[in-house]
Amino acid sequence: MLQTRTAGVASYEVQYRMDSGYFSTVASQTVATRRIALDRPAGHWYGVRVRARAAAGSIGAWTPELRIWVP
Repeated sequence: MLQTRTAGVASYEVQYRMDSGYFSTVASQTVATRRIALDRPAGHWYGVRVRARAAAGSIGAWTPELRIWVP
């Protein structure tokens, strides 16, 4: 069922980390739905997570981490 009077997504926050390091914010208050990261050092895992901010100001939970291996 479609909800009415919902605020909708205003922006996203994107964080990534290398191996098991700390997450760093790479995009804040972005409306982009894709991001390209070039020239990452080989032989590492990279983790990415995203959360949404509603137009009304509420902030969603972080997505589960997506891990990517760069050979």
